[in-house]
Formats: sequence, structure tokens, C-alpha cells
Amino acid sequence: MSRIKIVDYAKNALLDELYAKAIYSRLAECYRGKDISREFEKLAKIERRHANF
Repeated sequence: MSRIKIVDYAKNALLDELYAKAIYSRLAECYRGKDISREFEKLAKIERRHANF
């Protein structure tokens, strides 16, 4: 695999992590006060850690 393809792949993976974090954060807000909100918050934190890697 060429270096350009590897960099593009990494950029796309990072964007996927950031989008997932945003979606889970929004879902946590929508379900605030319910047990599922905490689960969405946990998932958002996981995705943020993945993106920070």
C-alpha cells in the first residue's frame, strides 16, 4: 500500500471516530436523565480516546 493511501486511510479512520463521538454525545443529550444516556456517554468517551490515539 502506498504512503498516500495509508495516510488517507488514517484520516478517514480518524473522521469516523470523531463522527461516532459526536453522534453518541448527541444521543446522550437526547436521552438525558435515562439510563441509556450514561451508556451513550461512555461510548462517546471511548470514541474520543480512539480519536486521540
